[in-house]
Amino acid sequence: MIPGIVILKIQQERGARLNLWLPVFILWPVFLILFLLVLPLLLIADLILLVSGVRIHLLRMFGGVFSVVSSLRGTRIKVKNRKENSIVNVTIL
Repeated sequence: MIPGIVILKIQQERGARLNLWLPVFILWPVFLILFLLVLPLLLIADLILLVSGVRIHLLRMFGGVFSVVSSLRGTRIKVKNRKENSIVNVTIL
């Protein structure tokens, strides 16, 4: 399942806190339209590479990128800055 929301939490030692919910699911239809627009060019390039003997498959590359992005769901990242006493938490849902 592809990520839908990224939660960014920034907290300083003195209590200042910032919570951002970034709706990534809004971007997925845009990426789909861009992929469909680029798909004919990828097929032509893949065919040219196949005829020339080069073993690079551009469409497989997009499948790999999709797999990596799909596996990001559930990732939690925590970064502490000791110099400025702040904590940054990133959660991908």
